[in-house]
Amino acid sequence: MKRSYLCAFLALVACQPTVSAPPLILDGGLLGIDVGFNGSDANIPGDAMDSAPTDGGRTHGDSGLEQRADSGVGEGANDGGVLSLDASNVIQDSGSPQDVGVGGEDDDHGDRIEQATDIDGEREVTGQVEVAGDEDYFIFRSGAAGRYRIFTTGTSDTNCALFRLDGQLLNEDDDSGNGFNCLMVEVLEADQQYAVRVRLWRRERGSYTLMVEGPAETPPVCGDAQVEGEEECDDGNNNDRDSCLNCRRARCGDGVVRMDMRPGQPDYEFCDDGNDDAGDTCTTECLIPRCGDGYLWRGVEECDDGNEIDTDGCRLTCQVARCGDGVLFAGVEECDDGNQVGGDGCGVRCDAEDIPADCEAVQGRNRATIYCQTPRRTWAGAEAFCVAWGGHLLTVDNAADQRRLAAYGWRGDEMWIGLNDRADEGEFVWVGRNSAYRNWARGEPNNSGDREHCTHLWRQTWGAWNDADCDQNHAYFCER
Repeated sequence: MKRSYLCAFLALVACQPTVSAPPLILDGGLLGIDVGFNGSDANIPGDAMDSAPTDGGRTHGDSGLEQRADSGVGEGANDGGVLSLDASNVIQDSGSPQDVGVGGEDDDHGDRIEQATDIDGEREVTGQVEVAGDEDYFIFRSGAAGRYRIFTTGTSDTNCALFRLDGQLLNEDDDSGNGFNCLMVEVLEADQQYAVRVRLWRRERGSYTLMVEGPAETPPVCGDAQVEGEEECDDGNNNDRDSCLNCRRARCGDGVVRMDMRPGQPDYEFCDDGNDDAGDTCTTECLIPRCGDGYLWRGVEECDDGNEIDTDGCRLTCQVARCGDGVLFAGVEECDDGNQVGGDGCGVRCDAEDIPADCEAVQGRNRATIYCQTPRRTWAGAEAFCVAWGGHLLTVDNAADQRRLAAYGWRGDEMWIGLNDRADEGEFVWVGRNSAYRNWARGEPNNSGDREHCTHLWRQTWGAWNDADCDQNHAYFCER
């Protein structure tokens, strides 16, 4: 295929009129050969080729045209030359690549790293790559660590590469955006030597200027995985929903919901409305508001004290505690029976009504409660007194209620409560309200002497319960 292209090309040349001109060398390009001729060669017939290929790789005829082929043209070997034709039709061999500036005496810069031109002082140098195969090497030492720009200007179509001195390739480019100069941007370590190679890329030949700039002249680039300048982070990606947002650490309130954390993990976000308003539908912790989170949700919650205590000023429903809501406001209400009706033992202001002489109001319970010690009474006598007051012996609701009542043991006496098995041995029931709560002392109830059917808080066991003889006289609690 290459041979037929050559023949057609030489036939075209032979048909041209005689013109006086200096010798011209043509690059064979894809044909793999170079052809030289002189337009004033009148001895070349206009209707025939000057010669044909021979085994030696050279051809010539009567007119003196001679060619030297690259690999694969004709049957000859590649001896590295080009074709030329002078005015006297004497063939001139243009020689090997060493004779045209590739690594020879006329080469302006070294062709290998070990022959590189040191540009450490100026970081700007002019060079020239005129033929394929010519390469110029330069070395320089970096200053501070950072981003450097290595680029060429000029008319030559250049390809550039950046190496470590051990030959490791760091970057390579052949187009800075104008079609022929090169531009490399690379983050370099401090005080290290690097090598730059410049070579011809395509067809435009001429001089070039190589320049090395940095690190101060080039701003940091977000997304290159290098934390520089004012960047807080740089994870090398364009994902705005992880921990690094536009090279700033993601934070609640930046308006972008993080998707890289699971519920319960630190910095998890369910929402992010881009503001610091804790009272809207997205808290300042980027979570959906809820009762008990300590943030007042405007229009929904009356209060939010950030705890799960129902007896303080803010209920578990995040509503403000009120007299009559059935929950005792500790330290404020004496009782709260769920209404604001007077005459039922708990007044309209949640204060205990009609406290009998020698009795005192018990604080902290949801209903009116009194503790009576003088005079001490039997279990039946205490129940009769409570009924006359409008209630019954007390029913213990839970462990918190038990602790509150047991505190009265320091007064020096056991205290009757409403639990008994007088009707059916072993079947303990409350005389007033029912409750499943029990707090028996160890080994109790034991019905000692087959006569213990009533229950009291036993001070020697810090208020744990004991079944006792109902005819004993003790202090007691009433509730209504």
